[in-house]
Amino acid sequence: MLATLGGCDSEAKRRSQAEAVRVAQQIDRLREADNEHKRGELGTLIGLACGEPAVCTLKELCVRAYSLHQEALDEIAALKAMTAPGSAVPPAAVQGASSRLGVTEQKLERARTDTEECAREQVVVVRRFLL
Repeated sequence: MLATLGGCDSEAKRRSQAEAVRVAQQIDRLREADNEHKRGELGTLIGLACGEPAVCTLKELCVRAYSLHQEALDEIAALKAMTAPGSAVPPAAVQGASSRLGVTEQKLERARTDTEECAREQVVVVRRFLL
């Protein structure tokens, strides 16, 4: 009976470890991706199944951080298009771009702080499940 219980615990532990590895590896891919590929890597992270509470918390933290980062990247792309020579954007909208840029810079700073927290928590979770 004890051997059977130990086997279940061991199998559950292996499942948790495998989940932690999948999530941690995807976070690494997302972190290392060029900005133009981050959206796809973020989508992959969002789509990963999650059942272990600590791993799910890590995943949610990192999804929030990199979603904010992606929002800022999208805003930068929109501002570049708006201010590009020959764009059909009204001059008043271009003048408002500087205030939008300030908001975008704030998003990037929050995203930087949040992605650093994601990285720290990733180390904690990996150590918990794999060491």
